[in-house]
Order: sequence, then structure tokens, then C-alpha cells
Amino acid sequence: EGMLLFKNNKIIFEEGSTHLITAHKDGMHCKDNRNGPVIENCYFEGMLDDGINIGANTAMATIIHSPTEFTLIGPPFHSDDAVIVFDPQSGNILAETKVVKATGNRITLAEPLNNIVEGSKRPHLDLRSTHFYNMTYANNCFVVRNCTFKPQRRHAMLIRSGDGIIEDNIIDGVGGAAIWMGNEMGSFYEGPFPFNNIIRNNSIRNTQLRSIYIYTSSINNNVFYTKEVRVENNEITVLPGNPAIKVFNATNVKLLNNKIFDQNGNEIGNVAVEINK
Repeated sequence: EGMLLFKNNKIIFEEGSTHLITAHKDGMHCKDNRNGPVIENCYFEGMLDDGINIGANTAMATIIHSPTEFTLIGPPFHSDDAVIVFDPQSGNILAETKVVKATGNRITLAEPLNNIVEGSKRPHLDLRSTHFYNMTYANNCFVVRNCTFKPQRRHAMLIRSGDGIIEDNIIDGVGGAAIWMGNEMGSFYEGPFPFNNIIRNNSIRNTQLRSIYIYTSSINNNVFYTKEVRVENNEITVLPGNPAIKVFNATNVKLLNNKIFDQNGNEIGNVAVEINK
């Protein structure tokens, strides 16, 4: 319910270690909290998954009792919690509403909903099931500041929340992206949709995938719910053939004063930026 502060923590190989990994999953995995975490002055290396994962778990309806009443599988919901209901097949947000009653995992919403598709969050099998996101517990207002990310298997930061700040970090040689910012609707079913985030003053070098990827995911593949992201004053060095910044199905993304270099230190600018390709 309150503030989450992670400061001066290190996930690091011991000196002289011959181990191949430091941890078999994420470094810090923050889901379904009222307030997003503040992560400062931390160090990450050697994980088999993401350095930081910030977002909310998707809920699905296992039983439809009525157009307003559902039994859900997933994170808890409480009375007065804000809810987004998303249809991944059409790409439509069916409702932005609230919970008027919650008894265990059975909830009543403030307005009726039609065409809800049941599901149980089975990876790759419930692709068309309706998503329920608890926006009151979505880790919004997060901060990742002054952290260092060294080689690891996947992304330095996997971000699905909003109203956040990512600034003054060093990301060097991770196996995925530096910042992977969007929802996920096919395997782990995580959301919601990032909005109003700031990515600034970061040093990003040699990511194996695109350095910054900002997107919205749906079966329809033509929706733009990830929005209002400001990317400014970052220095990015890319590997050959990698885009530094890719924006796909997102809206109002502003790219300002970023410097992008190739492996020889030559500034290449917008050559390494892809917008909706």
C-alpha cells in the first residue's frame, strides 16, 4: 500500500566467481502494488531474466455470472478500485470503470459488459480471453534512477506502468533491450498500458536487441494505448543493424535531443530510429 524503496542493492558476481549466472529469474519484480517502486543506485548483472520488471498482472474471468458480475483469476480487486477491461482480439478497451463490490475473487463492476471471453491465463492458449487490469494497483509513479545494468540474458527494464521516470542509468551489454515498454498479451499476460513516462539522461551501450522499444500489443495489431512517452537527452551506442529506438503502435512519443552512435563513435541520429515499422 505504501512506498517501495530499493536503494544501494547489488545483484553481482562475487569477486573471482566462476558462476555463469547470479539469479535464475528477474532482479527486481514488482507487480500489483498501489505505488510504483523507487529503485535507486542499484547494480544488476548476470540474471537469466529481466533486471527490473514493473507492471500489473492481468486478471481473466473464469465465470461470468452476469454482465456486471465475474469471478476472476489473477490479482486481487477491492471495492472502488479502478478497472480497465481490454479485448485483445479486437484491440478495444471495453470499459474504464470501477469495482462496486468485491468478495474474494468475485467482483461486481459499476457498468454492464458484453462479449466477455472467459479464460484462465493459460500461456499461449487464452489469447482471445478478456483482460481485466486493476489500475489502482498498477505500479504507477515508479522511478528507476542512477542504476547500472551489465550483461544479463534479457531486458534491463521491462516496463508496463505509467507516470514513471527512468533517468541517469547506465545500461551496458544486456542481452535484450535497455527499456522494453508495453503490455503483454500472449504468454505471461501482463499490463496495463504504459503512459506518461519519461526516459532521460541514460547511457545505453551495445544492447543485443533494439535499445528502447515502445509499443502496444494486441491481436488486431493496430491499437495505440501506449502513449505520452518522452525520450530525451539519452546517449545510445548501437550494434550493427540494431535500431536505437523503435516505436510501434504507440502515440504521442516525443524523441528530443538524443545522441545515437555506431560502434566507431560516429553519430548516426535518425538512421537508427524506427517509427511504426
